[in-house]
Amino acid sequence: MQNNLTKTLTTFISEITQMELDNKKLNEDLRVLEKEKEKGYKSFNTETHVLVEREVLKTAIYIADELSSSAMSTRDYIESAESSISDARYNSDDIVDSANDVRRDLEKLLVEEKEEESNE
Repeated sequence: MQNNLTKTLTTFISEITQMELDNKKLNEDLRVLEKEKEKGYKSFNTETHVLVEREVLKTAIYIADELSSSAMSTRDYIESAESSISDARYNSDDIVDSANDVRRDLEKLLVEEKEEESNE
């Protein structure tokens, strides 16, 4: 009976020792979590979320602003080119009209000259 009681007490002391170790580990884990919480860390699903440094985000914002600015400049160049094309089209139409007027005037002169020759 003495041997059985010693074994039971030894097992009990061993379980208590293990519980103390487990409790110490849990307290350490809680302190780590509290420090992380103070630093602003949040838990998240790594399948759907990614941690990104603030500087990387600021750089991405800067790049987006630069892209937007470049796109607006390109749009301005396109609008200027469209305006130049429109002016060129107008000038071309004006030249065509002038050429047609010159052609009509020359044809009219030829007809008048032919009529004068036949009247002589």
